[in-house]
Amino acid sequence: WLAKRAADRSRERAAQTAEAPPAGEAASAVGHPELDLSVLHELAKLDPDGLRDLLQLFAEEGRARLVALKAAVYGDDVQALAGLIHALAGGAASLGALALAAAARSMEEKARAGAPPDAEAVVELERLFDRAVDGLRREASPKPLRGAA
Repeated sequence: WLAKRAADRSRERAAQTAEAPPAGEAASAVGHPELDLSVLHELAKLDPDGLRDLLQLFAEEGRARLVALKAAVYGDDVQALAGLIHALAGGAASLGALALAAAARSMEEKARAGAPPDAEAVVELERLFDRAVDGLRREASPKPLRGAA
């Protein structure tokens, strides 16, 4: 239920983000414009240890999906592509990784319409995945106390 609740909130925010300023403009105001940190913070309040486990699982499964996605691109397996991309988008949305979720959803729609991604698009998705995982881990890690040496 936790992941479903987070995914629902993230989808709502993703719809709002579609009207947000370009990432370059948002970056000056927010540390991680590609992430909805409120989703992450809400998950952390509910279960901090569970959040770390969830992030680890997302990183591991996401990496495996990207490897399988590359194989599906080279094998021209559109059905596998769409399923892999769909799963990656859902995991990203449930953690508040909005840029990754939006890119994956767009790629999934194109694949289902008969225009599978090329290798360059997969590399870009992988870059977004790495940025999302890094940002989520940074935000989820315990912060040192002010003034602590």
